[in-house]
Amino acid sequence: MHTHSARSLTAGSGTEFLADSISFLLAAALLSLVPLRKAGCSEAAPRAVLGQVAEGLASLFGNPILRAVTLASGTFIFWHNAFSAAFLLHLTKDLGFDSRLVGMALGIGALGGVVGAASSPRVGRAIGLGPSLMIGLAVSAGGMSLAALLTQPWWAAVACVTLSQFMLWIG
Repeated sequence: MHTHSARSLTAGSGTEFLADSISFLLAAALLSLVPLRKAGCSEAAPRAVLGQVAEGLASLFGNPILRAVTLASGTFIFWHNAFSAAFLLHLTKDLGFDSRLVGMALGIGALGGVVGAASSPRVGRAIGLGPSLMIGLAVSAGGMSLAALLTQPWWAAVACVTLSQFMLWIG
């Protein structure tokens, strides 16, 4: 295992915590610009609510397209969350990445998300929504698979993880 730096994720200079805090304060301040409406409270009986839930589930799973999209997306989200839980540990413990490399890989992943979001309307119009969803899920899953493909040499691990994040989020 190659450790590029002795710094760990928790030993940062505090700059990232300051930037994160400022972003949360800005988000809270911007919330005041959102117009408020009084939410209507429903006094529906619990049985009526359960009936509505059952009706919604029957509609969802009774439609083959909605069922397929829901099951595919739900399966992907489940496995993506499992991947995410172990990903940072893999980067820091197994590969010895410091906070700068982790941030770089995640930042390049975010750029992939921007590319994917910007290109998705055009892709959807060109090949349709169903194929777009299938290709997006496959590209994202391929990206997750790349994360652990190369662990040596160190530069190859960095390139592989960075490409992994870009593909995951472009999908």
